Order: sequence, then structure tokens, then C-alpha cells
Amino acid sequence: MQKIYGLEIKEDGNDLVFQTNPIVTNYQEFLRLKLPNGWLTDDTKEAKVNGVKLKKYTIEDNMLNSEWIDRRTLDQEYGIYCGIGNSINDFKLYSPYDSDTGVRSVLFSGTWPSEWQENKNQIETDVDGLRIKRENNLDYFNVRDLQKLNILPNTKATRVIYLNIKDLQEIGLIK
Repeated sequence: MQKIYGLEIKEDGNDLVFQTNPIVTNYQEFLRLKLPNGWLTDDTKEAKVNGVKLKKYTIEDNMLNSEWIDRRTLDQEYGIYCGIGNSINDFKLYSPYDSDTGVRSVLFSGTWPSEWQENKNQIETDVDGLRIKRENNLDYFNVRDLQKLNILPNTKATRVIYLNIKDLQEIGLIK
């Protein structure tokens, strides 16, 4: 929302606050949603507050468990893309785009184990210090290995809150 509407959304205690950037001369708070007690920290995924549907998403929702992250989440949450290397049997993990150069750098290169691409499920295996596995045709990477290889940071955001656009339009916050 900040990129589109110039609004900043921040957590203030148990409130979700929609405001202009605090450094703007004419600072203005547009909306304050009082979140249900404990909603930010408990396992509840959805809530409706003042007519606005909220959905809480954590990176762990797309992880096999806290030890594994799938390739789509790796790209969506960290901008790290898993692509084909020099052949169909090779893979590379690429950094997010560098805004100055417009390119991605190679963070890791590896070779899939033989017959990896032919099977829907693959047991855990090590590729040059990076444990990988496949479940239902989705490749997973070991989070601790990605951190040891300096591909993932040791800290990460724990949640993202999504807001229903139609609800925001109905209450007049956005057009």
C-alpha cells in the first residue's frame, strides 16, 4: 500500500495503523484497526476488524517445517530464485536483482542427483553442503544450510498481514 497509496502501515501495540509517513510535514493517521487480543502472536490466521478482513501469513506457512523452505517461498519472500544451471541437471540459486546493475548474481551452483527430475518425491540428500528434498514435485532446501552458506539471513520477518482490498474500498480508505 505504501508504494501505491503513499500510506505506511505499522503495528502499534495491538493496533494496525494506516498513516502517512511520519517524516511528512502534514502527518495524518487515516485508520486505526484494533486487532483481537493476541492475534499478532497466536495461531489464528484470519480476523475481521471494522469491516476489514485481515489474513496473517508467516513464512513458516510455506515451509515443510521450520527446517525446510520451498523454492517458491525462497523466491517470494527473499527474492532468491532457483533456476537451471548449465544443463537441465544443474541448478543455481540467484540473488535478488541488484537495483544498480539489474542483474542477479549466483549464490550457489549444484547438480541435481540423478533422476531427480523424474520423480515426484525425493528423499533428503546433500549437494555440496546444501540439503535438498522434494515432495509433490516441489523442491525444498534446508534453512540452516542456506544460512550457513550465507544465502539466507539468520533473521527474517515472522509475518505479513494481508488486507482485503474490497473491504478497504468499502470503508473509503482506498479507491
